[in-house]
Amino acid sequence: MGLAAQLYYRITLQQRSTAQDAYGQQGASWSNVAQLWAGIEHVDGTEAVASGTLTPMTTAKITIRWRADVTPTMRVLYRGQAWDIEAVLPQHNNRELLLLCTGGRSYG
Repeated sequence: MGLAAQLYYRITLQQRSTAQDAYGQQGASWSNVAQLWAGIEHVDGTEAVASGTLTPMTTAKITIRWRADVTPTMRVLYRGQAWDIEAVLPQHNNRELLLLCTGGRSYG
């Protein structure tokens, strides 16, 4: 089975950016870089304490076609959830990238 047959989830790749608001304060926001087809495999599930409440956190391996511009400072959005990219690993002679991600929390 070829790579294209495995990439059937539509994801959005985002980059963090900073902008100055009307009061001169720096604020972080996310901007879309690209919409891509990806393969997603959930690896692990844990619970983390965030703001005094338990928040489910998961680990996922996300496979995309190779791109030179993907870094661990980016994140992936999929079905209302944000995934932080922890590592970017080239695969199969730079034909694809394996993104090791954590998250699965709602955004918006």
